[in-house]
Amino acid sequence: MTSSPELRLLSSCPDSAGSQPDEYSRRVLDAARWAEQAGHSALLVHSNNHLSDPWVVAQMVMHETKHIAPIVTVQPLYSHPYAVAKKVATLAQQYGRAPHLNLASGAYRADLLSLGDTTPHDERYARLVEFGKVVQQLLRSEDPVVFDGNFYRLHKPAALAPLGRLQQPNFFVCATSEAGRDAARELGATTVHHVTTTAATATQCIRLGVIARETEEAAWDAAHARFPVNHATRFAHRLDLAWSDSRSQAELQAAADGEENGSPHLWLTPFENRQAHCAYVVGSHADVAQQVRRWMDTGTHTFLLDDPGSESDLEHTRLVFERAWKRHCSPLAVSA
Repeated sequence: MTSSPELRLLSSCPDSAGSQPDEYSRRVLDAARWAEQAGHSALLVHSNNHLSDPWVVAQMVMHETKHIAPIVTVQPLYSHPYAVAKKVATLAQQYGRAPHLNLASGAYRADLLSLGDTTPHDERYARLVEFGKVVQQLLRSEDPVVFDGNFYRLHKPAALAPLGRLQQPNFFVCATSEAGRDAARELGATTVHHVTTTAATATQCIRLGVIARETEEAAWDAAHARFPVNHATRFAHRLDLAWSDSRSQAELQAAADGEENGSPHLWLTPFENRQAHCAYVVGSHADVAQQVRRWMDTGTHTFLLDDPGSESDLEHTRLVFERAWKRHCSPLAVSA
């Protein structure tokens, strides 16, 4: 008997860049509480050379919420897999739920080179696979782990208390490149794809932002108020791209340049202005719900949403997904 599919909504944490410490803490906790109240199951915490330590942010989220789990972005350059596994196990024991892991190979060459890492793109994914396998073994094995790989070697370090099946973290990998897709398959990780077109293609998890209102005009007014054009940050964004070998960043920029984006509802200005990590879908509740339903109809039931600008933004998003899911589950319904 086939079980019915479930809709899974994940949210994102605001970035620390440009924020004062007190202000950033408030924004993080607001986003976590709003997401939990809206029924989201997890909250992505970003990480790079310029942002706050994601594990500190993750503990803030877990301490102030009851159910939501942070998705901590980790990459091999920053931590040994044993250190990551120990953090996951410790937080799971303390809060009764494990943080999930977003495995990143590192996209910006300037960040990598500043820390002495010259590893080529595909080889970084090979390293990422070993990294993920070591973390998984450390969290699942009751005995000390022995691992002999090309990048990591472990010989019976102190065993961590193995997590129960329901406490095991989920693993996510951005799988735009072939190397990323291969890594996700080998680790059994959820593949995350950025929206670069409104075409309906099958994928496990879609990453996007949503700004929806009762009317399309009101939605665009809200979108432009939240993300005004900033030519200085747009120039900085272009410099970032010049130092990036990320396939997803390149595809988002191609869509922004109009090479692949023919939809009036797909908006890349926040990405170009360094204000968001993904594309946005903007429009009326009905139009956005119709687009989201097309993705659902291809089998995508997990959506990773950009951080909400306000609690009311999250409420509008909830209405959109409820409408889309109802239409997806009941194709003859007249709503949406």
